[in-house]
Order: sequence, then structure tokens, then C-alpha cells
Amino acid sequence: MKSQLAGDLLTAAMVARVFAGDAWHLLRRAAAATVRIGLNQQPAPPRRPEGAPRRPRVGGMR
Repeated sequence: MKSQLAGDLLTAAMVARVFAGDAWHLLRRAAAATVRIGLNQQPAPPRRPEGAPRRPRVGGMR
């Protein structure tokens, strides 16, 4: 009886370790995706007000 209980506890510990590793991996991936989304959603630079003079282009093709 004791050996069965010890085996069950060992099996439960191994299963818990595997699932904990998977959960940790998923949490890290979710955190990385959140950071990437946050970086992509930076506010756009302010637009020129109407009537503001345009800056002349320097070099390049027109």
C-alpha cells in the first residue's frame, strides 16, 4: 500500500513538473507577444497644423 502511494505521489510530481514547465513557457511567450504589440502601437508623430510651411526636401528623387 505504501509503495503504491509513493508511486502515485512520484507520478503526480512528474506530471506537475511537466505542466508547470509548459505553463511557464506559455506565460513567457505571452509576455513577449505583449511587449511586441506594445512596441508596434507607439503613438504616431504629431501632424503639421494646417497652413504650416513645408520643409524643403534636401537631395533624393522628386
